[in-house]
Amino acid sequence: MSLVYENGYPYSDPLPDWIEYQKKEILQNQEACLILVDGALGKGKSTMAVQIARQFDENIEATEDSYSLRYYLGGQDFLKGAIKSHEAGARVLIFDESGIDMSSRRAMSRMNMSLLSFFQLYRYLQMPVIIVLPNIGIIDKQIFDYGIHRFTVHMDDKVNGKYAHFRVYDQDSTMFVHRRIKQYVVPRHAYRSSSVYPNFLGWVKPLPPNHQKILDKLGSESKDERIKDLGGKEGYTLNQMAGKLGSTIEVIRRKVRKHGFETFKNPEDKRHLMISKDDYERLRTLEYDGHEAI
Repeated sequence: MSLVYENGYPYSDPLPDWIEYQKKEILQNQEACLILVDGALGKGKSTMAVQIARQFDENIEATEDSYSLRYYLGGQDFLKGAIKSHEAGARVLIFDESGIDMSSRRAMSRMNMSLLSFFQLYRYLQMPVIIVLPNIGIIDKQIFDYGIHRFTVHMDDKVNGKYAHFRVYDQDSTMFVHRRIKQYVVPRHAYRSSSVYPNFLGWVKPLPPNHQKILDKLGSESKDERIKDLGGKEGYTLNQMAGKLGSTIEVIRRKVRKHGFETFKNPEDKRHLMISKDDYERLRTLEYDGHEAI
């Protein structure tokens, strides 16, 4: 199976031309470039981001060293890493927040602050940034006000084998979607609003196997680290439990101590303690007759 279309790229026209135009703006006019790639789980967002990055930077190799200079999962060290990557010759950065740090409002705020800090240095670095995320509603309007966003690639629900379907929205169309997302219970439905139109639709082919292997490895390692930070468990904070059980944090804290349940720090906010989901179920059964607050 060919991994490129007749245009020589892994995605259909006119996306290659849109990217080439941005490359020209960055190099000749020192324009900043932010590209968003979003969509539901398993729709090929990370793969699409890497495909676009490979057009910006032909020096990306299928090695961990090459990817580590350009691909940041979770974004904890994004700003510091961006400077290191620039000095090492990288020409593009991928900031992959999809399913990693989007579990709390605090994490979203931190991501937006990192982006604002980065783009204050942008004219020096001259590197396009591709952000991978569940939906663009996570991005602060202030980021768009910087005038650095170029277009959004939304990975659609349709997947034909290994071929992923995408929709592209320019700056204006993206802002329409951004506003609509707030009005929808299911954010992805905003992309099919009767008042929002993509600039074009297309298909993208899979990465070469050696590149996909590296991408899968990096993603797996990052998720393993996150599970390790959680103490190897999924859980609830004491505050979440208080809300679910219609109680107070102090009462929950006393009951956790009473039964000797192990607590661990919330990786998103070290000030808050958590217990595992299994221990939460035990607490709910022992103290609340298995019920939750309505």
